[in-house]
Amino acid sequence: MSRFVVPVQLMLFSAVLIAQTPAPRPATNVRIISNATAFSGSDSFSAALDPTNWVVLNREGDTSNSEKQCYKSANTSVSGGFLNLLTKPESVTCNGHAYSYTSGGVMWKTLNFTYGTFEFAGKIGGGQIWPSVWLLGANCQAGFPTTADNTGNCVWPNPGSDEIDILDFNFGVPTQVDQRIHTAGGAPGCSPGLTDASVNTHVYRFEWSAGSAIWKIDGRTTCNVSTNVPNTPMFLILNVALHNTVSGLPSTTTWDYFTVTH
Repeated sequence: MSRFVVPVQLMLFSAVLIAQTPAPRPATNVRIISNATAFSGSDSFSAALDPTNWVVLNREGDTSNSEKQCYKSANTSVSGGFLNLLTKPESVTCNGHAYSYTSGGVMWKTLNFTYGTFEFAGKIGGGQIWPSVWLLGANCQAGFPTTADNTGNCVWPNPGSDEIDILDFNFGVPTQVDQRIHTAGGAPGCSPGLTDASVNTHVYRFEWSAGSAIWKIDGRTTCNVSTNVPNTPMFLILNVALHNTVSGLPSTTTWDYFTVTH
């Protein structure tokens, strides 16, 4: 979720996602071992998030991105086999700052590792919102539950604090996604088009290995990067931010499942 994105002014719209057909789910009970920590590498969102694995964000957004939302834990829920991140107009104060919108986000609590294959399925909400699934260097993990801005050992985008955007709808439209690496050495990546992600369920896949980053949507390779590929441990974040405004009804981004193999 790049800290330096130029907002695009677009016609605004919104939608409430009430129901959707689950995507085909992969085999469950995938397990990975990393940094001597065992972790269940799949979640079908059939039960509440396990607090030993996940942190639900409850803080203001990234101020260096000029984000317009405050994350509220009440905006994150699991129901009907989906992880739901709700974005809505709501006046709140976070860390002494006034916000007109709230949203939802989650992150891995302690797990981080180098290299793996990630897969997600779901829909994004409508409106001028910024849904993202991304990896961030482990140097930023301890401070991320309270702030996205550089603190402590987190010095974005230097090694150990760099970023991989598995998917980043930072254009404010559901028909184009950014797939990109952000490191001190550069920001290689792609911005492929896709059918309306607020209407259609897509399967997003990211394959990360030494010197290689490959993105796929519905089995189609959409980006392949072999330069500036991070090689230090990273952790996972799913969130919805705002870099402009959202209008109309609340908008819900729903994830059907995720898997990680290592």
